[in-house]
Amino acid sequence: MIKWTKVKCSLLWTLIKIDLRQQVDSEFQFSWSRGDNKGETDMIKPNGNNELVFNSNFEVPCTMFINKADGTLRPKKLKLTLKRFLPDDKQKIFGKLTIDACDFFGKKEVSKVTKEMESGRGTPPVLEASFLLHPISDAADAGGSDLNEVSFIGES
Repeated sequence: MIKWTKVKCSLLWTLIKIDLRQQVDSEFQFSWSRGDNKGETDMIKPNGNNELVFNSNFEVPCTMFINKADGTLRPKKLKLTLKRFLPDDKQKIFGKLTIDACDFFGKKEVSKVTKEMESGRGTPPVLEASFLLHPISDAADAGGSDLNEVSFIGES
């Protein structure tokens, strides 16, 4: 018996800005990954308010798996990373954050998210973004090769 329903979706999201909350004279680049999909922004410097204003739009395919028994969803992790570029061409991770696309499943409106990034610093950067998970197919039974999907077998 098939216990999962799958719904193909598209995660539409906008990286609005990242507030560094401190003066940092460096260039920064933002990158993301979700499954086999990846992307990154151009390198930018903070403005006079110590903010990195990106206003970058992204679209990520995302198949949601729904447990037929209890309605729970398999996690769909969007990994976000902010890199700082130092003068000697070295780069350091300045902040990281993981967002679960499941948080936006079934919502008709855009969800705005403002979250502190993990950084190991006393003053972590704050990410501001908006998300909309838009279904692009009807629900269908999951089976066979669907169960080899990374949310079932775990991420490396």
